[in-house]
Amino acid sequence: MERADPDQFAQVSKYGISNTATTSGTAFSLSTPENQVSEQLSVKILSKHENELEFELINADPSIANALRRIMISEVPTVAIEKAVIKNNTSIMQDEVLAHRIGLVPLRLDPSQFEYFATDGSESGTELNTIVFTLKVDCKMENGVLTPDNGIVYSRDLVWHRDESHQYNDRLTHDEAGNELPLPGPVHGDIPIMKLCQGQSLDLELHCVKGVGRDHAKFSPVGTAVYRLQNDIRLSKEMLGEEKINVKKLSGAEKVQVKTMNKLRHDLVTRCPLSLNPGTSTGSDTSSVFKLIETKSMLDGDKLYKVKLNNPSSCTMCRECIQDDELATHVQLLKVKGDYLFKVESIGSMEPEDIVRKALAVLKDKCAKVRQTIEDNTEKKGGAAGEEVDDEEM
Repeated sequence: MERADPDQFAQVSKYGISNTATTSGTAFSLSTPENQVSEQLSVKILSKHENELEFELINADPSIANALRRIMISEVPTVAIEKAVIKNNTSIMQDEVLAHRIGLVPLRLDPSQFEYFATDGSESGTELNTIVFTLKVDCKMENGVLTPDNGIVYSRDLVWHRDESHQYNDRLTHDEAGNELPLPGPVHGDIPIMKLCQGQSLDLELHCVKGVGRDHAKFSPVGTAVYRLQNDIRLSKEMLGEEKINVKKLSGAEKVQVKTMNKLRHDLVTRCPLSLNPGTSTGSDTSSVFKLIETKSMLDGDKLYKVKLNNPSSCTMCRECIQDDELATHVQLLKVKGDYLFKVESIGSMEPEDIVRKALAVLKDKCAKVRQTIEDNTEKKGGAAGEEVDDEEM
C-alpha cells in the first residue's frame, strides 16, 4: 500500500499515532484570504434525531473546531432555576440539597425572550429577566396509598406562575406567527426530585434567569458536545479480494496463497467488534466497519470471501485489526486532518441544530470583536507614530 501523505493524515499504528502536527493538515493557512477560507469550509449533516445531531466539519482548523465545541458547552445561553425561596420544607432533605437538585432540572424556555439578570445587585427581578415557578406538594395517605405519585415529587409538579401582564404571557406561549407553544415547564416531567412521607410537605417559589454554562453547568444546553477526526481506512487489493479468480487454473502455490488471504479476510472481520461476520449476530449494517461477503467461488470445498469497507466512520480505532503483524501489512488506519465528526446531544431545552447555529453566532461575534480591537490598536499606534514624527520636525 502507498504511504499516506503525512501533511494530510495522522497514522495510527499498533503502539501509537504519528504525523500529528496540525499546522499543515488543513486546506488553508494564516495567509489564506478570508473569502477563500469560507469557500473551502463545509458542513455535512450525517444524522439527526430528537435531541442528537451528528455533522461533519470539513477543511477546518483545529482552533475553529475546538472553539465551536467549547462555545456550545459554555456560552450558548439557556434559562435555569437560580433562586429557590423555600417557604416550607418538612422533608428529611436539607434545604440547600433540595435547591441544588431542583436547579439542575432542564426547562423548556426560549432564552431569546429574556434579558440577562444583573449579578451586581443593581436590579431586581422583572418580567423581562425572570420567570417564576412554584412547587407545592402535600403528601397524604388515601386508601392506604401515598398521594400524589406514591409520595414521589417529580419535575412535572413544577407549575408556571403566570404574570398579570398579558404581553408577558403571550411571548412565552405564542411564537411570532401567533402559533401556540407548549407552556413553560420542565423538559422532562418524570425526573424524581425527592420522596415525601405521610404528612410531609413542600412549598417553594423558584426564580429562573438567563445564563451560560461557564457560570454554572445547569445553564449548559448540551449533555455533551464532542468531536473526533474523520477516519480513513485503507485495505490492500489482496485484502479486498475484488479480483476474479479462476480456481481451475490455479497452481498449488497459488491455491495456498488464495487460502491464506481468504483466512486473513475472515480474521479481519472476526477481530473487529463492529463488523458484520456471516454466521454471527455481531455488528449491524449501519455501524459495521468491515463487511465479509461470500462469493460464488469455492476452493477445495471452502467458501471464498471478499471484504467491503462498509462504514469507516464508525471505527473506534481499537487497533484490534492491526495487532496481527500479517494483517497489519494489509490494513492502514488513518485520521484525516481538518475533517471533524461532531456529535451534539441536547438536554432538550432547544434543538441541537439551534445550539450549533447560536454557537456559530457567538464565535462570529468573538471574531468581530478581536478584529475590531486589532484595528483600533493599529490606528492608535499609527497615530502615535505620526505625532512623534511631527515633534521631530518641530
